[in-house]
Amino acid sequence: MGEPIVLLALIRKRAELAGEVQKVQAKLDLLLGDLAAVDRVLSISGFTGEAEAIPPKVRGSPTEREDAARLRQFVRDRLASAATPIRSSEIAAAYMDASGIAGRDPRTREFYRGKVTNVLIAMRNRGQAQMVGKYMHALWAIK
Repeated sequence: MGEPIVLLALIRKRAELAGEVQKVQAKLDLLLGDLAAVDRVLSISGFTGEAEAIPPKVRGSPTEREDAARLRQFVRDRLASAATPIRSSEIAAAYMDASGIAGRDPRTREFYRGKVTNVLIAMRNRGQAQMVGKYMHALWAIK
């Protein structure tokens, strides 16, 4: 007679788990290789610190979500309080000031302008904001 159904189910489950472990192990091996390559490039590029001391960043972490929510709320409030439509770069500069972000170099300003623009586009897609004008000359207003 055949094996009991419980044993067959356990054998199948173990096979599935072993397959998942192999798949995750292969991905881990690739990521470790990428990490080692970045570490080598850091050392070649003149990085003098310990690469292992760089704290890991987890996408979608609670801190990252809180920062995104704070930016969305800031953009909403700024649009609501503006008497006339305003540029995304003005909102970004105000956000940087309000958040105590000291960097005023062009790359930092552009980074935050991009983040604000993404929030504004999402608001427009949900019908919460409107864009007046096009491209770099666009102004934004609350709907």
